[in-house]
Amino acid sequence: MVGYDEIAKQKAHRAISEIARSQRVSEAEVRTEMEIAMMEGYNNPDPAVQAEWAKAPFGNRVPTVEEFLSWMVSKLGIYHPQSPS
Repeated sequence: MVGYDEIAKQKAHRAISEIARSQRVSEAEVRTEMEIAMMEGYNNPDPAVQAEWAKAPFGNRVPTVEEFLSWMVSKLGIYHPQSPS
């Protein structure tokens, strides 16, 4: 059975694919832009921002884009039910 973390990462990867498709750019470009934005936050010297990063479940390592998106979705409590088939 696939664990929750793996499912969350798969959903994040699908989101990246959908963004790329909707913006008519490559997944690599979407990922690069997301990494830039994520690193701007990660390197922000503001104590409040650093306090939020300290709460992250990644320890002292920089997360992948998928891990970051999964964490953000869980923090925001976003839920997208499956669309009817």
